[in-house]
Amino acid sequence: YGTSWVGQSYAGDPRHLSQMITQAIAHRGFSYLHILSPCVTFDKTSKTYTNLKAQVRLLPDDHDSSDKMAAMKFAMDADNPPIGLFYRESRPTLSDNLDLIVESARGRGARATI
Repeated sequence: YGTSWVGQSYAGDPRHLSQMITQAIAHRGFSYLHILSPCVTFDKTSKTYTNLKAQVRLLPDDHDSSDKMAAMKFAMDADNPPIGLFYRESRPTLSDNLDLIVESARGRGARATI
């Protein structure tokens, strides 16, 4: 879908979750933040919370968030789900492209390429 920012966080780590939400909102473009959250309706034993807390891990410090294939590899790790910024790409937003189309239609400005 052309997402230019992808991250994952865990509801059991509110500080990390808050930082990720802030980054997702600040990103210019389509952001997707997956939040791992235990089911409070069907898991009355807190087993899911305990298991998730033991399994989640931060992405390695040397992870290159511009590497789409590395991001996909981390995103598919269900056994020890990593949390952090998987992927980020800076590019013109839909709004930027629409502005170019309007300017082009009015006969001024560069031609839009979408």
